[in-house]
This record gives sequence, C-alpha cells and structure tokens, in this order.
Amino acid sequence: MEENITDSPRETGPRTTNPVRISKILIVISLCVVVIFGLNTLRKPKTTENQPTPEVAGISVTPTTEITPQVKDQLITLDEIAKHDQKDDCWFAIENKVYDVTSFISSAKHPGKDAIIQGCGKDATSLYNTRPMGSKTPHSDKARSFLINFQIGILTDTNEE
Repeated sequence: MEENITDSPRETGPRTTNPVRISKILIVISLCVVVIFGLNTLRKPKTTENQPTPEVAGISVTPTTEITPQVKDQLITLDEIAKHDQKDDCWFAIENKVYDVTSFISSAKHPGKDAIIQGCGKDATSLYNTRPMGSKTPHSDKARSFLINFQIGILTDTNEE
C-alpha cells in the first residue's frame, strides 16, 4: 500500500535550525527596516528649522529678531528712517523696502566694510545698486536674497503712520 505524505503524522521532536538560513532572514529583515525608515524620512515635509542661515560672500549672519509678516508690512516714512542714521542704529530703504541692518554692521561682516554706513538714515537704493565706494556694480542676487532677513517695513511717502 502506498503511503500518502499528507496523511502521515508530523514529527513533534526538536526542530533543527540552519544558522545560515537564520542569518539570511535577519539580513533581509534588517534591509527592509532600513528601506522603510529611509522612505519615511524622504516623505517628511521639509521644515525651516534645519535650513542654513543665509550667506553672502561666505558670511553667515543670523538676524537678532525674527520678523513676522505683519512687521514687514509696517509703513515707514523717510522722516522715521532719518532718525536711524548711525552705525549703532542704522535703517535704510532700498527699492521701497525698509531694513534695519544695525546687527549686520555690528557683526563687522559686511564685505564692503564701512561702505554700508553711507546708506544709514536714507533711501539707499542708488548706493545699493551702484556701489560707488566699491565695485561700482549692483549687488548680486545672493546679496539681495540675504537682505530680506533685515526687512522691517515698507517705505511710504506720507508722514502719517
């Protein structure tokens, strides 16, 4: 009589394990965990927390205060800007935006050294775009993108605030 394999009783004794097979299984599981973790980190939205500080000419400066959109929309007159015309209190306007660059000046990291002080307390658009004390060329796009960190308002031509 022919014996059917499915009808035969299973062995209930101790099962022998193959160390090579266990190693392969552990490697596969480890790789799966690494792949899943890697995919998960790629899917996370980027936050601004870990973004680098803007740089100009290799110089990194962190503004002293974070500017909220409401402050950037504040209307500021030339009369008000004129009150901030010193090295230790410097505001200027460039292309109708007002900037407080006092902390940048005090860091002594401006590539043009004290040339930036020439713009304190006034509309410095012409100085910024022509750099008469330096290269006589407009500032780079990188410098322009860096400047936004110091924006405190918008220039208005009225004296009503």
